[in-house]
This record gives sequence, C-alpha cells and structure tokens, in this order.
Amino acid sequence: MKLATLGRARHALRIWRSEGQRRTLAFCVSKAHAEFMAEQFNKSGVRAAAVYTGSALSRGKALEDLESNQLQVIFSVDLFNEGVDLPAIDTIMMLRPTESKILFLQQFSRGLRKAEPEKTHVVVLDFIGNHHSFLHKPQALIGQTMNYRGLAEFAVKAEIFTENAPAGPVFD
Repeated sequence: MKLATLGRARHALRIWRSEGQRRTLAFCVSKAHAEFMAEQFNKSGVRAAAVYTGSALSRGKALEDLESNQLQVIFSVDLFNEGVDLPAIDTIMMLRPTESKILFLQQFSRGLRKAEPEKTHVVVLDFIGNHHSFLHKPQALIGQTMNYRGLAEFAVKAEIFTENAPAGPVFD
C-alpha cells in the first residue's frame, strides 16, 4: 500500500485544517512516509516535523516544540505508541494501517490525557479506516461482541458514565 502520495497528503491536510485542533500527533508507516507528510504540511504553511529513531529532531525537542506551539504536527514512526504521557495532544491522525488492536488502542489513547484548561476533547482522524476493524471487534475495549445498535447503546452509557466521573487522569 503506497501511503506517501500527494493526493493522500492533500486530503489529510484538508481534513486536518477543518477538523484538527492545536497539537497533533500523526502515526506514519515509515520514515519516508513521515518525512513526506511533514514536507507537504510545511509547504502549506503548517509547522510540522518528522520524528523517529535517528531523525534530525529528537523526540524530546519535538514534544517541547509542540507544547510551546512552535510545532503544530509531529509525524511519528514507532516512537509514541506506548509508555509516554502526552497530555497536550488534542488531535491524533492515523496515517498507517494496523491489524493490532493493542497498537490501535495505544495510538488512539495518546490523546486521551486531560490537560487543563484549554483541552476539552481529542479529535481522532483515521485516514486508513483502522476504526472499522476496531469497531467490528469491540471486545478489545469491552470484552463482548455486538452489532452497531448494541455498540451505540454502549456508547451512550459510557458517555453518561464519563459525565459523572470524577476529574483526573484517564489512565493510571
């Protein structure tokens, strides 16, 4: 699957501009893909960087730049999947396919940490359709299979629970 195409980059940029927020973490399939996406966003006036093992910009510096609004988007390859707390992230872009429920959840959850006062929610832009596979396998989150109606009912119950939940970290 060829993901580093001008058409895909333009589509991602258009959707990101209309739906994205201030601090975005994007998951790419390869170093070349991350570099290509960062280049296309930068050409369009969006402050973006590709970050991966051995990249010119270190992981720590990229996060500092994102936090201070010097960067708007980090295009990452295999760096932020697990073991990192990123409360400032308010938009996730899924630009790489995965068959792994665990990897999908790890990437998805990078934006779920609360950050006061400006962050109220996270936007997830799935350009690959990983969520289709994920929604067909809801046991990854709730341990049971169900149809779309059952999933919708579960979502309503979860929203009510979330509204009544105490403030604090989403994950410990």
